[in-house]
Amino acid sequence: LAPIALYPDQLLTQVLMASTYPLQIVEAHRWLQDPNNANLHGDALVAALTPIPWDPSVKSLVPFPQIIANLNDHLDWTQSLGIAFVNQQADVMNRVQALRAQAMAAGKLQTTPQMVVQLQGPAIVCEPADPAAVYVPVYDPAVVYGPWAYPAYPPFFWAYPPGFVVGGFGLGIGFSVGFGIVGPYWGWAHPVWGGGGIYVN
Repeated sequence: LAPIALYPDQLLTQVLMASTYPLQIVEAHRWLQDPNNANLHGDALVAALTPIPWDPSVKSLVPFPQIIANLNDHLDWTQSLGIAFVNQQADVMNRVQALRAQAMAAGKLQTTPQMVVQLQGPAIVCEPADPAAVYVPVYDPAVVYGPWAYPAYPPFFWAYPPGFVVGGFGLGIGFSVGFGIVGPYWGWAHPVWGGGGIYVN
């Protein structure tokens, strides 16, 4: 969970749910290799995705092609995440909170112009600062979480393509270019922190 635990809550839930459909992730990645599909945005993207029989969680990640690419390029990790999420959903959600607490204690997780970080009871909630755009947090898990409790098993790291990160991230958290929100594929699911699950509308 280390490379995604600091994602905005709604994006995190979409990644968790989509990881349970690895073959559809592969299909979505191939679909995005067609420049005609990769250049679709807004209503045109919605119209193109509507007839495709993918799970809504997979469709919701198509506006984030670099995330789809990483899930596709690390299928073993994606499948492991999906299996953990299906069989140990409460444990997964609790571990996300534990990682966020580590990052906050290390002074790395805080509100920025791209993402609002706040406490709601005991839960650490991450939301886009701009309701119309999502900036994906990019970071080195070996740095942002402070001392790692399991040195023999270092945290998994996702490398992103050149141009994805604006200004780099150094020893903290950087952010991707902004992704415009595609209405039908955003805001339909969010974590129920403390309840160990996800609410889907």
